[in-house]
Amino acid sequence: MTREGIYARTVTLIGLLLAILFTYTAASKLMHLDLFQLRLERMPYLAPYAIWISWVVPFLELVIACLLLFQK
Repeated sequence: MTREGIYARTVTLIGLLLAILFTYTAASKLMHLDLFQLRLERMPYLAPYAIWISWVVPFLELVIACLLLFQK
């Protein structure tokens, strides 16, 4: 196997693992949305935006996970 082939497979594997990680964290935040929002409300600078952030962050994580599955 050539060095380029190993490099391409390694990059693909790392991208897949990161996509799985982002999907898992987004799903976890969405399943426990009330707890995630409560923790955000406890942060002094994020409290006014906690409801908005609690929906945007998991959505962005899912978008990033989808983008990691596509090649350049």
